[in-house]
Amino acid sequence: MRSFGMRIYFDGFFIKVMLEVIDLSTLQRETLSVGEKIALLRIHNKITQVAFAEEIKAGPGRVSKVENGKGEYTKAQEKAAKILFKIVDLPLSERERVVFRARLYRWIDAIGARDMEEARKICKEMANIENLEPCDFDMVMLCKMIEAYMMIVENDYVSAEKILSSANSKLERMNAENQYHYYMNKGVMGLIHYQPENGLSAFHEANKILGEIEGDLPEKGERLYYNMGQCYSYMEVTSKAIRYFIKAQQLYIDSKKFFLYQYLEQSLSLNYIKANQLDEAKELLDRYLLRAEAAKDGAMIGYALFGFGHFYKKTSNWKLAIENFKESIDYLPSNTDNYFGALFHMIICITKSRSFSKAEDELEIAQAESGNNELWSTYFQALEHFLNISQRMTTINDESSDYIENIAIPYFRKNHDYFIALEFCMLLDEHYMKSRRVMKTVQIKNEIIDIKNWVFQ
Repeated sequence: MRSFGMRIYFDGFFIKVMLEVIDLSTLQRETLSVGEKIALLRIHNKITQVAFAEEIKAGPGRVSKVENGKGEYTKAQEKAAKILFKIVDLPLSERERVVFRARLYRWIDAIGARDMEEARKICKEMANIENLEPCDFDMVMLCKMIEAYMMIVENDYVSAEKILSSANSKLERMNAENQYHYYMNKGVMGLIHYQPENGLSAFHEANKILGEIEGDLPEKGERLYYNMGQCYSYMEVTSKAIRYFIKAQQLYIDSKKFFLYQYLEQSLSLNYIKANQLDEAKELLDRYLLRAEAAKDGAMIGYALFGFGHFYKKTSNWKLAIENFKESIDYLPSNTDNYFGALFHMIICITKSRSFSKAEDELEIAQAESGNNELWSTYFQALEHFLNISQRMTTINDESSDYIENIAIPYFRKNHDYFIALEFCMLLDEHYMKSRRVMKTVQIKNEIIDIKNWVFQ
């Protein structure tokens, strides 16, 4: 704004401010009330307070009180003022747009840093922006998109979906910035609902828009690339997951976003392990564990140990893999995917080390814990058959081999657990070869090729 306090850009024209009516300190504030906006229109149209009061059917002292910040107009009086000035909206001033937009992006930063106390404070401050619709559609929609983001982080998915559903019909009217945030939220909802393909489709739309507005956004795509990496990671397309995680890593330079950066490093290290880039994975995990221990953050320590479990499993160091998975279980929140994942992979490592009785004991405990979790109870049931075949590799076991081939592997693939599916395929391949089942060997080798083509595409 040029010479703020002397004139204000207001809906396409400049209004000369009469300082004896509107105090200078009013114009130096970050926002203008509805009454103050109407006062500027009244001054511009050279209407006295008395005449204006008559036009909107207000008491003689009402206008003066409102313009001095001691009251508000009724909705009927606001409507009468808009009719008088032949306007539909009361837009934000140029200064307000700058200030509000900056505040909204501080809101995004607070959410990204998981500083939810600050995020809720800003949310409360910004609530009045919604009262401007349709006065300033773009600002209102930006506020709504950020609110949806906060609802997602707070696991209030119903409220987030409600906001996004309402915004869907307004998508074509949104500016590019708001469309970007809309698709970001839609993509994250896809991840939450374990639909990474849907999430990725939305993120690709956001990526197209980012190219148009990159110079205007306070963020440069770090959240977008992180989420795209997560989609490919869920789909177990490792090379693409690594590519987008690295792009995000290069942009995460703001300490306020350190929270997401930690998760990025953990996800990147797991994908390095899957891609057999073990030196890169070890470097990340060492750094991650040191930070976790320095912060005395139990969950972070658990995630680091979980990663080390996978690292040693990849190198067939069953002893260290078992130790790390077992230790991670003590830190990870119980009944979560990572908790059950650590149990699952620990039992596979125990089986691989040929400690079959110990594997059976651990499997019994895991099945009891996962009884109410349909996904993981199915995974642990598959482990029963994995254990059966591992103990008697040369003996034909149609029940277990058929279960793994026709139920477990398709189930793993459906849930995007291609590396687990591959592990079970490799077991069957060895079993069929040792039990001299040639046709089955050919069949399972084709399955292995198909899975490898997917994960290493």
